[in-house]
Amino acid sequence: MTEKRQGFLLQRQVEWLKYQPDAKQLIDLIEGNYEGSIIVAPPGNMESDLPKLLNKHEVFDQNEWDIEYMKMEAGLCHHNSSEIWSKLYYQLEAEGKLDELHTFICTGYYLVKDDDGMLIWRQHTWLVDQETHVIRDPSDTSAIRYLGYVMNMEECNEFVECNI
Repeated sequence: MTEKRQGFLLQRQVEWLKYQPDAKQLIDLIEGNYEGSIIVAPPGNMESDLPKLLNKHEVFDQNEWDIEYMKMEAGLCHHNSSEIWSKLYYQLEAEGKLDELHTFICTGYYLVKDDDGMLIWRQHTWLVDQETHVIRDPSDTSAIRYLGYVMNMEECNEFVECNI
């Protein structure tokens, strides 16, 4: 990680904390989860899911979960995850099998190594199948680790309404 780039990311965190001081807990949690990593401040310096991330977070490691990369349109992980989940939901609902729904939307951050070899946590949304232990990631970026919270069915439906 270059000093200039690290300084830029740290300055973005300072700006984020001006708007959302409680984000310091999230920064410490996430950066403490993987030594030498740094979190990228979310767009608009506002993490709308901050309370849920602090209270309901889970860590998903590539060594413990199978990851299926879905190579969808880049930069649209909220939309892409919502689209995948809603299709699955409506298919199972039509078949009267909602009790077989084991895949849920998860939102938070994922740890990736960028082109410079820098370990950075970026805001991200993905799906988890809690029965098969598979992460369905709508990106094509190899993640090292994910930290986020798994939504229940009601939260997934609300998320879909906001992102499709």
